[in-house]
Amino acid sequence: MPGFIGHTRDSLGLIGPPAARLTARPESPTYASILAYRSGDLLTFYGCGLPSRAISLWTQGPSHIGQLCERADQLALFESTTLSDLPCILCGIATQGVQAVPALERICRYNGSIYQLRLRRPLEDREVAKLLGFLTAQDQLAYALFEAMTAARWGRWFWSPHNTYTRWFCSQLIIAALQHIGRLDPLTHASAWRPSDVARRLVQLRIYEPPRLVKAMPSLFQKGYMP
Repeated sequence: MPGFIGHTRDSLGLIGPPAARLTARPESPTYASILAYRSGDLLTFYGCGLPSRAISLWTQGPSHIGQLCERADQLALFESTTLSDLPCILCGIATQGVQAVPALERICRYNGSIYQLRLRRPLEDREVAKLLGFLTAQDQLAYALFEAMTAARWGRWFWSPHNTYTRWFCSQLIIAALQHIGRLDPLTHASAWRPSDVARRLVQLRIYEPPRLVKAMPSLFQKGYMP
């Protein structure tokens, strides 16, 4: 049976990188693509760890997703996760749930592949301010573990109309943010989106460009690899 990252595909080519590309190092030219960022761009993550691999295998897409936004001349990655030990730049401590971390440091320390999805139409200044305000307001809200589990199992067929969003799953946070700034239909319930849905459907809707590689997954035999 072929590896779940090396040989899975969909019509848009949004599944993980071919095995031949898994040997790129951080100093690879592809690693510099993040320098061409825009606020509102997305990063999709394909981790090496067992939980990340299981999610990617089950959903046929990334295991995690976050959104870039410039804050005080610093590029921040806003995400909802329990698997980052970086201190949040808003509260100064590592947290579980919604957080903002230095984007480049997060990329450097991530054990897996990362892709960037760029907005086809850059955000205007008022949209950037509105996005930053929304994401900042969610800081330290809890990670939505139940939503993560149900979304992974049932995807777009599961959603809770009573979710008041006092906690966030990673893809819910992204969809709600895009709805807040008017880039996505507000009638689409955020609970119906998995990370794999975000990566595919936002490209299909021509809101985002197809993904570009930022960082390639290290070889399984690379020194220092940890599952």
